[in-house]
Amino acid sequence: MDLALNQFVFDRINFVNIIREHQALGAHTDVVVFEPTKVKTYKWTHPGACPMGNKTSNQCSKCHRLKTLSPKRDNEDRFSIVLKCSECHWEKSFKVPEGFKWCQGESPSKGGDRGAWMVFTETNSEVSSKSDEDVKMDLD
Repeated sequence: MDLALNQFVFDRINFVNIIREHQALGAHTDVVVFEPTKVKTYKWTHPGACPMGNKTSNQCSKCHRLKTLSPKRDNEDRFSIVLKCSECHWEKSFKVPEGFKWCQGESPSKGGDRGAWMVFTETNSEVSSKSDEDVKMDLD
């Protein structure tokens, strides 16, 4: 509700500044903003809870222990994060999704405990170029 109040009632224009204060919203859903000429999708990221915008579990996929995963920077690729289990050493790498850019120079390393936001911008010509069949498949 805070987000809607800031955007529509108080008429605060810079959406990126508003959304940076709403990491709790990002932990639950992406935010899609429809504008006359484009559609923007915002994803919240956090090194442990949502690496590079990917939701994760508190449970290791291999040994099934709880809360054993910890984020590490990938030394070979500075644009990825690796979640590694402290018990069985299982690991999974996450990269920035294609087409997404960090909001206002943010990144997982600069976001701190609150996380960081990234955005994907799609112009209306890209959106309207989808055929009816593509749209129907997306809805299924």
